[in-house]
Order: sequence, then structure tokens, then C-alpha cells
Amino acid sequence: LNAPVKSLVDALILSKLTSEEDRHQFGRMRLWGQLGFGAGSSLVGSLLSAFPADSNTGQTTSAPVISSDAVETASLGINKAYSALIETARGLIEKIRPLKGYEWA
Repeated sequence: LNAPVKSLVDALILSKLTSEEDRHQFGRMRLWGQLGFGAGSSLVGSLLSAFPADSNTGQTTSAPVISSDAVETASLGINKAYSALIETARGLIEKIRPLKGYEWA
């Protein structure tokens, strides 16, 4: 029901911004907001998958005992994945920075 609302709000905001710099900044903020939402949603989804609710009681299941080696290995993996994500984002930003809105289509 609210699918067109985001597009309408974006159009309304862009119509109120008078300078090209303001419009550019809005686009950058909108991009980072979407990327942050995607990353946050993925993290929450991963956490919910790791600790699922018990379908009979609605209570979360008890967490398994995890060794410190497993935590360290997972932490290293997360750090590597985060670094790769940042490098990919930087490369993408460098490619799309010079584009204007009409060139995206």
C-alpha cells in the first residue's frame, strides 16, 4: 500500500531543493541511507537466523556454547567481509560519482 510513497516523497523533496549542490547531497544521503538499511537488515536477518524462535512456545532457543576459538574465527571472517564490502562500496562510489541523474536510467 505504501510502495509509491517513497518515490512521491523523493520527488517532493527534490522539487523543494533549489541548488544543484543540495540535490547532489540529497542523492548521496539517500544512497547511503539505502546501503545502511540493506546492511542493517542483513545483519538482523543473520542474527534472527542464528537464534530462531521455538515454533511451539514463541520463546527463543537457548544459545549453544561457543568456544572462544570459534568466536575469534567468526570475528576475523566478519572483519574480512566488512573490509571487502567497504572496498566494493568505494569502487562503486568512484564509478557513480560523476554520473548525473539522467545517466542512471
